[in-house]
Amino acid sequence: MEMTSDGLYEFLAIMALSVLIIVFIADTIGNMLVFDNRFMNALVTGLIFVLLFGAVYFFFGDFASPQIVLVGGFLVFCSDLISNALVFSNRFANSLLTALITIAVLGSVIYFFVAN
Repeated sequence: MEMTSDGLYEFLAIMALSVLIIVFIADTIGNMLVFDNRFMNALVTGLIFVLLFGAVYFFFGDFASPQIVLVGGFLVFCSDLISNALVFSNRFANSLLTALITIAVLGSVIYFFVAN
């Protein structure tokens, strides 16, 4: 079954919203566990994202390429390092900025590969 362009963009929007929510939740949990060290905070957030996203991907997706979970974890780790450098005094703003940076990078990569 072939997917139309409208169906593809709807699927990508749902996927982006799901990743945004999972990143926000993972970073909020990471901020609750480790907030005194920026590097450890980013590392814990990345690991929590791998666990949450891996569980969602395993149960709702086809687990044909589990490498995407690790790549996503690395992307969240890097996004959280940037967010920690910019907003480290406020946990909510840190979680929100991490999620927005992740979606901006992920959206740019997806747009580059899908639109071209």
